[in-house]
Amino acid sequence: MTRTRWWSWCPRTFHCFRWCGCRRERSPRASRPESNDAGFSTVAGAGVIAGLAILLVAMLYLGGAVLARHRAQSAADLSALAGASALLTGTGAGCETARRLAAEQEGAPRVVGCTVDGGDVQVRIAVAVRLGRFGVHDATAVARAGPVGPGQA
Repeated sequence: MTRTRWWSWCPRTFHCFRWCGCRRERSPRASRPESNDAGFSTVAGAGVIAGLAILLVAMLYLGGAVLARHRAQSAADLSALAGASALLTGTGAGCETARRLAAEQEGAPRVVGCTVDGGDVQVRIAVAVRLGRFGVHDATAVARAGPVGPGQA
């Protein structure tokens, strides 16, 4: 037998148990250990929300990296085509034309390497990607353009 809480009322004396000192037997239901899972849903919900927030931020960083890679590939393709066209028409050096055209592209691409092999121009372009706490990295792309020889089409 245990004494109940002091603010409970005694059914025999109609006084507060604190004053009458009556003892009351516990019910068999109260003798079982209680499982205390109060607040579990709140903690689990907060954990799920935190996990989804981390996943969203990771997806945003991944999207930024993919976008930078596509910009680098577009700039490399266009620069290589412009360089090869300048070589074929004789209007300028292939690599200079490729560098000038790459500087005008969106996303601030920079030419990392440019080689001329006969009539082919191969351009390597890098675009900076900001990845938050992971720092700034480069997304690179390589493109090659030149005249099509007989039997290569």
